[in-house]
Amino acid sequence: QHASIEGEWVLYYAADESRDLKGNFNTSAALYSIAIPSHAKGTYLLKLHWKSNNANYYFEQSMFLQ
Repeated sequence: QHASIEGEWVLYYAADESRDLKGNFNTSAALYSIAIPSHAKGTYLLKLHWKSNNANYYFEQSMFLQ
């Protein structure tokens, strides 16, 4: 069994804040997936903030959505 993980994700679109996508999550699964709307196209920066076992984590990755 995995530890409880809670956090938030942001798909940041630098050219237009109105195209940013955001959400929260809480899971104990080893994997978590995000449903991205089909209209989200272009270069985004994925930002993940989460907490597990009283430790804070951060990850970011640039991605191009088609």
